[in-house]
Amino acid sequence: PPPPPPFFLFFNFLCSNTEDNKPPTPKYAHGKLVVLGVKDASPFLGEFKPGQFLQSFENNLFRAPVYHHKPQDSDFLVIVHQGSYFVREIPHLYTVGQQLPKVEVPAPNSKKATSFLRKRLTQFIFRQFIRHKSDEDEPCVRVEDVCRVFGGVYSEPNVRKRLKECASFRRGGNETGAWYAIACVFFKGMLHAWCWGC
Repeated sequence: PPPPPPFFLFFNFLCSNTEDNKPPTPKYAHGKLVVLGVKDASPFLGEFKPGQFLQSFENNLFRAPVYHHKPQDSDFLVIVHQGSYFVREIPHLYTVGQQLPKVEVPAPNSKKATSFLRKRLTQFIFRQFIRHKSDEDEPCVRVEDVCRVFGGVYSEPNVRKRLKECASFRRGGNETGAWYAIACVFFKGMLHAWCWGC
């Protein structure tokens, strides 16, 4: 199955002063305590000294140190939505530091980046077929519609190349046409297997 969407967790990292790994446990409103030994690697980019305590804000993509601040009594959060104003209290205030990626970020135009973009395009095309599937009409996709969504990131030849893997082209009048999905696109698990399993 595809990976779950990112969610955020608080962790409280505490580096032990001694080898027995039994430091005093601080009490904080949020987060799970993680005790590190003297010889354990730092969970952050910088040095993590014995006796030091640091909270982190992380998900399955990155980890970042956070610092708690006491909000002033005069501070409120104002939300503007469609001409309406909403005022909310700020019970907790944190500032977030430098992010440490937990997954590789490929360089632009590298082989991994190109592969990711290709799979992203294929997945989008499959989702369009699935979204437009109905009992009355066959699902179809037009090249210009896909190019418009991605704002020129993909050229028309690239889009056609991806479409040839999962669809067949049918010509229409006035030099128009559309790509119609082949039946196996709708097999269970095909979306994930074709896009991310290859």
